[in-house]
Amino acid sequence: FSKPFATLSLMNKILAAPQAKYPGESWTKTLEMTPQRLVLQGNVNTLAANVGACERIQGCPVPQQYSRHLSRYLTIWAATLPYVLAPVLQWWSIP
Repeated sequence: FSKPFATLSLMNKILAAPQAKYPGESWTKTLEMTPQRLVLQGNVNTLAANVGACERIQGCPVPQQYSRHLSRYLTIWAATLPYVLAPVLQWWSIP
């Protein structure tokens, strides 16, 4: 169970609780805010689904060939970037 899911489940519990209201808030005000709380709970559920998708992507292993190719590409890109930016930035492009 990850920290983002723990936080989102706590938010859901707070929003779904029948006695969920701010300190000093009247019950009539709490009932007026019910539609907004339902929308907020829907947004929290959507966020939980997106966090789950991101954690699945994070848990997938990166193929070694892709990792090597990316490393080489980024090295070449970083090495040639000052030469590409030299006409625009002039002396500021020197590392």
